[in-house]
Amino acid sequence: ALTAQNTRGVTGIHAVPADFVTAQIDAAFSDLDVGAVKIGMVAQVASIDAIASALSRWKPRHVVLDPVMVATSGDRLLAAEAVVALRTK
Repeated sequence: ALTAQNTRGVTGIHAVPADFVTAQIDAAFSDLDVGAVKIGMVAQVASIDAIASALSRWKPRHVVLDPVMVATSGDRLLAAEAVVALRTK
């Protein structure tokens, strides 16, 4: 996801379409010997599903899940319904 934010808060979140997330992952894995994957901010369930599917398909050796769920300002960045998906998938 992309955010519009400053020190006072988040003014907008643009969720990257899941098919584009898949395209990004596939582009990297099809060209490089990926040694590790780090997952940061994912705003919605569709992106989580796309990431989980790609990781299952590409089987990277190391995966670090470092979710960005709340901004420093206290604004929520991860949709409430996506928390369970992030934990289980």
